Amino acid sequence: MNGLNKEIEQQLRNENADFVHFVDISMLNIRQNRGFPYALLIGIAINPYFIKTVHDSQIMCIPSAMNMHRQKNGGNDCGQTGWAAYQQRLQSIVTV
Repeated sequence: MNGLNKEIEQQLRNENADFVHFVDISMLNIRQNRGFPYALLIGIAINPYFIKTVHDSQIMCIPSAMNMHRQKNGGNDCGQTGWAAYQQRLQSIVTV
């Protein structure tokens, strides 16, 4: 990993990122990697009880980027759109 990658990782960790990973995507074609040699994965751990509280409250509607892409291109995995699709995905992953 080069110095710039280490600097980026340190800055993200200073901002409370729980994990930062660089993935070599240079072997992909230019259309797939858009000319970038690395992909950057960033994550922040969320307490399962927080997820369940948000799920149970139903006051937030935050469709994922992937779901928005699916809707734009003709649907999604569960055959629903908007909040109903998001809620169904949450129900399948929340096990608290």
